[in-house]
Amino acid sequence: MEQVQRTDSYATGTMNQTQQIRIDLIDDTKQMVRAGEDADHTMELAASISANGLLHPIVVCPSDDGRWILVAGYHRMQAAKLLNWITIAATTIQETAESKIRSLALTENIIRRQMTIEEECLAIKKLSEEDKMSVNTICHLISRSRAWVDRRIAAGGMPIDVQTALFAGRIGLAVAETIAGVPDDGRRQTILYQAAAAGWSAAEAARAVELCLELEATDAPVAAGLQKQEEIRQGGQPKRVCNICGQNRGYDELQPFWACVTQCHPPDETRNDQPPED
Repeated sequence: MEQVQRTDSYATGTMNQTQQIRIDLIDDTKQMVRAGEDADHTMELAASISANGLLHPIVVCPSDDGRWILVAGYHRMQAAKLLNWITIAATTIQETAESKIRSLALTENIIRRQMTIEEECLAIKKLSEEDKMSVNTICHLISRSRAWVDRRIAAGGMPIDVQTALFAGRIGLAVAETIAGVPDDGRRQTILYQAAAAGWSAAEAARAVELCLELEATDAPVAAGLQKQEEIRQGGQPKRVCNICGQNRGYDELQPFWACVTQCHPPDETRNDQPPED
């Protein structure tokens, strides 16, 4: 059955009366909070409205050219069109600012929980960037916590591979947030593929990411060792300083040797190595 909750958010516009308005005089182009029409939902609504009538009027506001702008109720209006209605019950509000129209439409859609995560992120982005609303203002407007809003703002900045999987519904938001923290593209995509294929929970994704980051911690030493090995390969036999003569010698020129414990000196041309006379 078609159900819509009324909310206090509409207090931001002044409610007037509910009246029958011709559908062809209502424009929905400014209700840009959804990615597109849900055809199945529209058909379900049409069946419900046909059997029970329109239980909740749509919401509109007047435009400057004598027409009406749809604020809330896009799918209800599309269902009425399927039923070939000429007019539809609509509650009017005296609000013409485009940002306010969009925010009112966003509020209803979020409360009705019919928006996808992609639509929520897009709507929050518009309110934040285009309408210059602060996070606190958005929270108050749509009756959501700061964490709820912050997470959708952050989702818009995720790596594109993670964002695509999230918006396509292959992974959840918590899993996406975890995998997005992997800086290496190749490893991130590997974890992403496994998470989507196996339907990982956030905890499972977190364990995989933790292991990946531990492996990354060993990358620098391994890379340094490989680089040193390459330098040796290209530069020939490694060398070191002889402890006796002080010259650089190849390892193949050095060997262990026996030496006395005391009175052992390196060769010195200035020294008189003759034993002392009695």
